Amino acid sequence: MSGFREHFREARLVNRERRKLYAELTKNKSRFVSNILIFSEFLLYPVACYFDIRAKKFNKIGIPIVSNDFVPLGNLPSFTEKPTYRNILSKNDLVEISKKMKRLRKDARADLKFFRFYEVNKLITGSIAEIESIETGKGVHIAMLKHILESAAYAAKNAFEYSKLNNNKLNRFAAHFINTQLIGTILSPQIDREANRIQQIGCGIVVNDLPEIPYKI
Repeated sequence: MSGFREHFREARLVNRERRKLYAELTKNKSRFVSNILIFSEFLLYPVACYFDIRAKKFNKIGIPIVSNDFVPLGNLPSFTEKPTYRNILSKNDLVEISKKMKRLRKDARADLKFFRFYEVNKLITGSIAEIESIETGKGVHIAMLKHILESAAYAAKNAFEYSKLNNNKLNRFAAHFINTQLIGTILSPQIDREANRIQQIGCGIVVNDLPEIPYKI
């Protein structure tokens, strides 16, 4: 079991270690992106504390919500692995993606209001497929946004199992947790665009730094 704070601790360690490695590969051009990632983790740490603390009462009775909703970062690709795509998200792409994510957040909120976690997982899974289609079609990585979506879909997948317990307090907490994760879809495409500039020179920053998440039901 990982937990939200532990997930951020792991990510901070990875990004601090790889900041130096990527900087050597890119003649320091990658440092800005590494610093954004590290600073983001610092800013969001209080949010992680809040959810870990709120989850404790459920964890104590054997429900591993939050504590089991993050994938460890132990098996990441090598930092030397080259990115598959080298293009940069255009401003038009960002606008279109932002519209898609706004619709997703609205639709997810509507389903989460009634604890329809299965439907939310399917909804987010569909959005991931759309993002992957953009990646392939445009030859561009949208890795951070995809990671946020996969993480939220994974939480919805687990929440679907927890919902079988018919515990309204647990369901409300799970819905709040997933909604909060989806807020990350607002700024993550901007992080992807900055990372694209480094991926363009053959460095797989961000792409190499995120784990595979088994988010599908």
